[in-house]
Amino acid sequence: MSAAPTRRERVRTATVAEIKEVARRLLVGGGLSAVSLRAIGREVGMTAPALYRYFPGLDALVGALAADLFAELTEAVRAVRDDLAGEPPMVRLTGMARAFRRWSLAHPREFALMFGGVLEHCDSSGFAELFLAELTGFAPDAFLTAWSRVYGLVALEVFGHVQWATPDPEALFERELDLLAEVLRPR
Repeated sequence: MSAAPTRRERVRTATVAEIKEVARRLLVGGGLSAVSLRAIGREVGMTAPALYRYFPGLDALVGALAADLFAELTEAVRAVRDDLAGEPPMVRLTGMARAFRRWSLAHPREFALMFGGVLEHCDSSGFAELFLAELTGFAPDAFLTAWSRVYGLVALEVFGHVQWATPDPEALFERELDLLAEVLRPR
């Protein structure tokens, strides 16, 4: 049996959570360029150098925030998968893809941080494994096919690059999901 966290550990955990919460608020409000140690320190009531007691630098803080965001996204997708537990694999997969799109459109700045290529080291394996587990009954290249098509359309929509082509991006996404069902043939 492990000992309960000390008061000092609880305070540290709460401070780390507050720092990441402020970083996310700054990200949402102004994009990645708005996230700085000085701005975060100002909002949490400490100096920028004091933040080094909690994170080795801004990159580590942003990486920790991205890891939290991947966990949040994974949980949103997992909840849909679990709700569809008795359904056929393709129904679960398309439900998960819709959940990914909904979360991404609701959190465009977070999506940009997570998938925009600015992070060198961020563990997103839980999210990938969630989709991989659903694709085990399909052809071996199914994951890459499904992910590139789903991610590609979602990224285009989140970054505003599909509106010129269609007045209804959701209908385009749904058509793509129908096409995926044809491409992803069970083994």
